[in-house]
Amino acid sequence: MKEDYGSSTTNSIYCYADSSVLKNKLNIKDYDKLKKVEKELTFMKIDALYERPITGTFNITHLKKIHKYLFEDIYDFAGNLRIEDIEKTEPVYTKFINHNDIKNFLIILFKNLEKENYLIDYSKEDFIKRSSYYLGELNYIHPFREGNGRVIREFYRNLALFNGYRINWWFISKDNLINSFVNATFKEYDSLNTILNRIIY
Repeated sequence: MKEDYGSSTTNSIYCYADSSVLKNKLNIKDYDKLKKVEKELTFMKIDALYERPITGTFNITHLKKIHKYLFEDIYDFAGNLRIEDIEKTEPVYTKFINHNDIKNFLIILFKNLEKENYLIDYSKEDFIKRSSYYLGELNYIHPFREGNGRVIREFYRNLALFNGYRINWWFISKDNLINSFVNATFKEYDSLNTILNRIIY
């Protein structure tokens, strides 16, 4: 399944001129090669986070720290919120929130999570139901220019660990996971709830 972002601008400020290839520290200008290298680098880092998660207080700083760690070897924008609008056409057309609204949306979302005491002492069923909401909202906000899914999944894994749960994203197919995130973005949580019930233990 293709996951590329389109930019609402004619030419993305994040890409090389007349190209959909993101500017990168390795100066790779071949799209497929960059994707391959990016996947290899982030896979190793995600694997390391299973041993030493990036702890924090489930706020913007925490989210940005995870993004920076995963992508700092390849992108200068690692750890920074995006500054242009983006959209996806697959699996369904999705236009993510305006970049000017990202910070305020995140502040409100994380304040609500704090008010719910980070879902502490919720039953597993209630934890999954409420956290599905936060996953859907984070996916709709899509704070970064690249790597949102990986960062959001790791952030959520941290939240699960904080509440005494373990989670393994490798237990579910990529396409099913993407589709469930998309559904949650549109306030339809059943498929995501089903997936989380299978991978949280």
